[in-house]
Amino acid sequence: MTSSTPPAFLLSGTIVTDGTVVENAVVAVTGERIAYAGPRTSFDPRSLPGLEEVELPPGTLLLPGLVDLHCHGAAGGGFPGGDLPSARSAA
Repeated sequence: MTSSTPPAFLLSGTIVTDGTVVENAVVAVTGERIAYAGPRTSFDPRSLPGLEEVELPPGTLLLPGLVDLHCHGAAGGGFPGGDLPSARSAA
């Protein structure tokens, strides 16, 4: 893979999203985008050639699209209060 080729990989596990649980599922990622997330039986690997399957531990939960913005802060400052000087200190 060259540096101009975006990474493309396939993750296997149980998908948890929107209150739904899908076992025996895969998430295909190309570059910075989720190209597929769903049951393995509905995924055609020929639709996304060149995917590298990444081995994950048994029982892995996949949360496609989750962005965790959770942050407590640091250096005596924090983010939850919405105080700009405190947030700047934490950053």
